[in-house]
Amino acid sequence: MELAHKFNYPSSGYQLKPITGFKIYLYQRDHALNNNEVVIPKIIRDNKSVINFPKTNSKCVFHCIAYHKRVSLTPQAGGLQGGSLQNSSVVFKQYCAFKDISFTLSLCRNFKPIDILQFDELEDCFKLNINVYTMDIKIWER
Repeated sequence: MELAHKFNYPSSGYQLKPITGFKIYLYQRDHALNNNEVVIPKIIRDNKSVINFPKTNSKCVFHCIAYHKRVSLTPQAGGLQGGSLQNSSVVFKQYCAFKDISFTLSLCRNFKPIDILQFDELEDCFKLNINVYTMDIKIWER
């Protein structure tokens, strides 16, 4: 909650609460992307526009950015699955260059997941906007 101490809204009724989870939406997509290990609600799973990437090894942010930027992605013949992993490494190389980190395959394989507090950094690096939303499944199931 260190971040909560930085926000000062004395005249507001809003309170900052801990963020326990998040999903990533991209402006051109209008829907969430998830890891296969996550149980996706039926309302989302049945949506024809949702693309569920294969296991991303905690690099879902880089997969989403690669798909958003269309980094040499070919949707034909399973190109989304086959090309997405390769494309996320291209995006990861760009992120490493932005952070002045030398890129290696072992770094890419063992890189820890991006924290939600680093999204501002990602927005600056890739020149895009990332919004974080929540969805109440109980409301959608009515």
